[in-house]
Amino acid sequence: YGILQYNLILDRFMPVPGWERVHVSDMSEDSDGNLWVGSDEGLACLNTQSLQTTWFTSKDTLKTAGNQILPITNIKHVACQPDGKVWFSSEVNQLYLFDPQKRVTQNFSEVGNTRFDFMNISHLKFYDNSIFVSTINDGLLWFKTSEKEVKSNNFEGYGYTIHQFQAGRDSFLWLASNNGLIRYNLKTGEQN
Repeated sequence: YGILQYNLILDRFMPVPGWERVHVSDMSEDSDGNLWVGSDEGLACLNTQSLQTTWFTSKDTLKTAGNQILPITNIKHVACQPDGKVWFSSEVNQLYLFDPQKRVTQNFSEVGNTRFDFMNISHLKFYDNSIFVSTINDGLLWFKTSEKEVKSNNFEGYGYTIHQFQAGRDSFLWLASNNGLIRYNLKTGEQN
């Protein structure tokens, strides 16, 4: 059913208009409170106040004429930066940074010697001026676009699979792995 909104008066969830039959894969909230949504129909910006949606797609869909400016349509993961730019990845693990103001997309599938398109991306998050990418086979990777040097940790002893992660306080990340939760300190590299 795409995206649903809870109606307090009717005491039930109602579909958001225009989102019926859209397969939503991920979403991230920007600094203005809009939801950026990855789906099989493309990348969309949903204004949570007006419920108006602006779609951005590639040329292989008929969703929105005029906004067919992305290199791909099937968006799997989304992460917003505070400056309004949006990271997203595809079903074949290509990694992109989209600037909706300039309507420009940069490809970050290959950064230095790291090929994200050879990995199985499971989650994206922008934190501490870096994009963090968790993977099913290669642990956690992160980089600053200005430096383009990828740092990584594969958490030996816990397994290479990081399904999801959350930024905590004082440079700590909580990572969901196949072997439980990992508490990782970005500054010291300690994990437990």
